[in-house]
Amino acid sequence: MKNEIIKIENGNKIFNKKRNIKVFENLSFNVYANDFIGIYGDSGNGKTTLINIIGLLDNLSTGSYYLFNDIDTKKLSDFNKAYYRNRLFGYIFQEYSLIEDYTVLENILLPTKYNKNSSKKDSIINAKKLLCNFGIEEKENEVVANLSGGQRQRVAIARALINHPKIIIADEPTSALDKENKKYVLDTLKLINESGVTIILVTHDEASTIYCNRLFKMEKNNFYEVIK
Repeated sequence: MKNEIIKIENGNKIFNKKRNIKVFENLSFNVYANDFIGIYGDSGNGKTTLINIIGLLDNLSTGSYYLFNDIDTKKLSDFNKAYYRNRLFGYIFQEYSLIEDYTVLENILLPTKYNKNSSKKDSIINAKKLLCNFGIEEKENEVVANLSGGQRQRVAIARALINHPKIIIADEPTSALDKENKKYVLDTLKLINESGVTIILVTHDEASTIYCNRLFKMEKNNFYEVIK
């Protein structure tokens, strides 16, 4: 039996209640452990809003969202949401979201500041291993402002992995990259998935979805699973 780790039922998101501007409505969605999920569609249809809700950065207007079968996210305090954000999820953003005047190592270590289960020493050791894994160990003390786009995305992936997340949310992680670096990032996400981490990839590039084992199409007021 598959282990369901994310379940949204009849989810609705409204940005302006007075004008009733709906981002999506009656959306139902589930994710199983070790899935490599693809969510694709044109810009402006609510993909980023949906993954912000999944990653506990935003809330449904109405509907239910459960984590690991019995965690009702509506009942979570802000403190507990922050806890689960930090312990369950790793995030890879379209524009990297790195701090430009911090070094590579400092950027990778940022999520560990909120992880009380890992010592500073262990976090640094883990970060340096990730630097080696992604071939940027010589950039450890380089400020991010001096890096190329491909190098920045490798730093962003390393940062997403530093707390050993169960779920990686990747929002358009290849949109600013050339063909070679795009393939590197997608191959890397596939390897991460094969190591036991669930991946949710958001993209407008349908070609990138060949890496996914389950695929969802998001259109205006329409969200459905595509049979591969």
